[in-house]
Amino acid sequence: MKPRPRRYLLLAVACTSLFALLAVLVEADTFIIRLDANLVRTLYSLGDERPTLQAFFVFVTDLGTGRPLWIVGALAVLLLLVSRQWFRALVWLTGLLASEPVTAFLKAQFGRPRPPFATIDGFSFPSGHAFGSSVTYGMLALTILFVFREHRWRWLLAGALWLWMGLVALSRPILGVHYPSDVLAGMSLGLGWGFAWAALAEWRDLQKQIRHRN
Repeated sequence: MKPRPRRYLLLAVACTSLFALLAVLVEADTFIIRLDANLVRTLYSLGDERPTLQAFFVFVTDLGTGRPLWIVGALAVLLLLVSRQWFRALVWLTGLLASEPVTAFLKAQFGRPRPPFATIDGFSFPSGHAFGSSVTYGMLALTILFVFREHRWRWLLAGALWLWMGLVALSRPILGVHYPSDVLAGMSLGLGWGFAWAALAEWRDLQKQIRHRN
């Protein structure tokens, strides 16, 4: 399979541009602020009135931060090491480790308060859970597509991981700790982050193929 660094770079730019657009809309106090307030109220009420649904999303959100993400990230790197993809494994590990301080820095820059019924402290934009899960589960999905590229079921498993990322993001406004634009921004930035590192790995593979042909 021919490496396609431009495809991943284009995806990285598109996702990061979406984050930038959301950041501008939030910072400029546009219509998205009012839309956020209405949506988070509806989503929070949906979970608050249904204890079983709320318990499910508590479970989901717990898998979008901390140790679970480190386990998922380690699995992605391990799959690459077992496949003897040394450089790609190094790129993945660097991308995962470098992502750790990103949302803390951005939250401090935007300083957006959380929804009024939030029970935790800290700023709201962008969502750390949405960003972290998009980076980590997203990179595992890309690893599966790369390592098992001869198997048709790889798309099913990768799709399930992307769906899980969406559930983690959805859990945050349902639990009342983030606005929808927070999680959309976190997801778009996280996917852009992962695609950027994938572009680097693909570029290296492309250069190797060019050298071997010459």
